[in-house]
Formats: sequence, structure tokens, C-alpha cells
Amino acid sequence: MNKLVTTDTVDTQYKNPDKLNIRIRLHQLYSTNKEGFNHWIVKHYDIKKESSILELGCGTGITWKEHKNLLHDCKRGLCYRFI
Repeated sequence: MNKLVTTDTVDTQYKNPDKLNIRIRLHQLYSTNKEGFNHWIVKHYDIKKESSILELGCGTGITWKEHKNLLHDCKRGLCYRFI
């Protein structure tokens, strides 16, 4: 495994959401993709009425916070944050 990317390194970097929030903010400010990653990825989901959604490891949950309307017609939606 690459010495720069070990389980300990990832655990240390993401033991709380601060560094992830910094990375998200950098992308929001300086990305050349003006649509934004969350909007782009959600556009490619095929969520239908009565869908069941289980999202694990969704970081800060920003994707679902920005797209609550997609969860409205779902059977159930679970989003757990493991940080």
C-alpha cells in the first residue's frame, strides 16, 4: 500500500469533519465544474418513487442536505455519518 495512504493516515485526517469540510469548500470555490460535484452525481442517480436508500459513509451529509426533495417520495432513507 502507498505509504501516504494508510488506514492510520485516513483515520487521522477524517476523525472529525473539519478537514473534509475544508476540501469541500476548496472545491466549491475553485472547481472548474460550475455545476458542483453533488449536483452532478445526484443527476446521475435513478431514484424512483418508493425507492429504499441506504447511504453509508456519506461524510458530512451535504449531498442529501442539498437534495432533500429526492428523499421525500422514498419508502425510507437512512444516512449515517461515521466520522
